Amino acid sequence: MRIPACSLLVLLMAAGSWAETYFIPAAAHAEGAGGTRWRTEAVFVNPGTNPVCADLFFLEAGRDNGAAKPHALEFPSGRCVTISDLVGAWFAAPGKAGAVRVEADGALAITTRTFNDLGEAGTYGQGIPGIAIAGLPTGSGAYLPGPLFSNESFRTNLGLVNASAGPIAVALRLSWGSGREEVVRSFDLRPYEYIQWNDPFRQLAGGPVEDGTVSVEPGEGPGAGVAWASVVDNRTGDPAFY
Repeated sequence: MRIPACSLLVLLMAAGSWAETYFIPAAAHAEGAGGTRWRTEAVFVNPGTNPVCADLFFLEAGRDNGAAKPHALEFPSGRCVTISDLVGAWFAAPGKAGAVRVEADGALAITTRTFNDLGEAGTYGQGIPGIAIAGLPTGSGAYLPGPLFSNESFRTNLGLVNASAGPIAVALRLSWGSGREEVVRSFDLRPYEYIQWNDPFRQLAGGPVEDGTVSVEPGEGPGAGVAWASVVDNRTGDPAFY
């Protein structure tokens, strides 16, 4: 199974000055459900005529990352730099999942691939773009397009990243079924915190879901966040990113 075209929805709430700040909303060097082995390959392109210096911060899941230590890199002008194992090799964080914040002194184009490493059998992966915070529109919320599945063949995971140096509040509104069952869960995210909610539809519905949808609603106050969904093939570990 190959990855279909993917889409990303970004939730921004009264964003401040985010010039040259990027977020990779999911990255890992970790074991997952069903024997999966998740790794992240990152590609950084400097399209300009001058070198770009950047500090990269790993935002480990489930913690306040306001004091995360930077990893400094320089990207030559007009060049493409590939890091084959971003989390495991460059952040020395095997067994970890989270997001990556990039503070750069110039423009970059960032793409990543987070994949299930099957060894000699190959890889199955999802493209996850780097998100440039500057210039994105503000809004009252976001919608993750469906259908999102939770059944014997597929599972859906949800993720949130606080892209702010202060705390933010976010609510996820999950709905499914012909009667549109609905559950709202609220999250208080610490500075630059990453959280992942694995297979929530199965947990909430107690059975298969074929038509799940998620809306993302911000709380009051300033801040910015990124929301995503990943639909994973239970047979191969092949994910698709939304």
